[in-house]
Amino acid sequence: MADLRSAFAGKYSNNMVRGVSRYDKDFASKVNAQLAREDWADYKATFMPIHSVFKDAVMTDKLTNEQLARVPQNIDNAFAQQQAAANNRMQRMGLADADLGRVDAAKALAQTGAENNIRTSGRDRRLAAMTGAPLPTVGN
Repeated sequence: MADLRSAFAGKYSNNMVRGVSRYDKDFASKVNAQLAREDWADYKATFMPIHSVFKDAVMTDKLTNEQLARVPQNIDNAFAQQQAAANNRMQRMGLADADLGRVDAAKALAQTGAENNIRTSGRDRRLAAMTGAPLPTVGN
């Protein structure tokens, strides 16, 4: 308790609050200004780094480009799985491997559609961040 009193007495001795005399005619405005400066310094130290990370993550094309780089492999894997499943079905019936015909056209269409959706999502994410709207989430 004595430590608390001495800390309080040391901070508020000589009728000074935050470096301003209690008897100053502009006491309230000066203390308020000092509080605002301290709040701004705290905000800059605490939240500005977080805002920078958020801005870099949302406003650049880095995430979109990373997703676009994964598309061809994902499409190839999906079509290979589909081809294997079709071949397995055909073999169970005693038929030769299935010739799925226009696979290349379907792969190209799937890849183009996926890339366009990723680009649209990236644009929507940037616009939402700029307007203050909620960021799009998966499944919406």
